[in-house]
Amino acid sequence: DDDGIDRSDDDLAELSDLWLDSCAVRACRDIAESAVFKTLILICIVGNVVTMSLERFPTAMDEMEFLHICEVVFLYVFCGEMIVMTGAIGPRRYWTTAMTAFDGIIVLTSLIQLVV
Repeated sequence: DDDGIDRSDDDLAELSDLWLDSCAVRACRDIAESAVFKTLILICIVGNVVTMSLERFPTAMDEMEFLHICEVVFLYVFCGEMIVMTGAIGPRRYWTTAMTAFDGIIVLTSLIQLVV
């Protein structure tokens, strides 16, 4: 099957490894594998740990508001990461891989905590 596109063996292996061969999945995979994305997520993890460590009792009202805004911003970033990773590797692989499933549970628990 010659579609006029010259693909290397690595490209073909990557395409066959996609859980769903679509532009959206390829875009998610490109984002998830990019150094910028990985660095951004790592910076957000560190930032989240720092802001969590700043919480104390009693907390001044302005400080509490700042920490809440940080919590919501980080939660949105981690929700975005979960969506990108689910798109990149597929829902089955996302929820059967220990590390990504753990991340997903943390994100979903945080979402529930925010709503309740």
